Amino acid sequence: MDDQQLQGEKVAARRIRTISTEIASELVTSGSIELIETNTSGLVNGQDLLLRKMGVYVPSLAKRSFETNLPLLCAVRDAGLTPIPHLAARRIKSTASLESFISRAVEEAGVNRVLLGGWRY
Repeated sequence: MDDQQLQGEKVAARRIRTISTEIASELVTSGSIELIETNTSGLVNGQDLLLRKMGVYVPSLAKRSFETNLPLLCAVRDAGLTPIPHLAARRIKSTASLESFISRAVEEAGVNRVLLGGWRY
């Protein structure tokens, strides 16, 4: 393979990556993402595919306290995205604990929305 062919293949590969990124970004334009992992490296690695300020829901899983999610919410904000705590009503111990968590989330992670899920049997 000569230099001209090699250069042509490199240009084609860059073009394919650009198109792939554009398609992926278009697919998530109206979507939402939920971050379940405690390791945020995947968020940073996929950051180029996500829209800036896109909402990322951070759920309150049974084995994690609300406060455990504060570093995750901060990481979402630091990645240029919008952190949204997803709280299960059944896990709220008291009004005071909810107010405390939300105050900290606003102050530490810049949270301005919360998804509160609940139901009655």
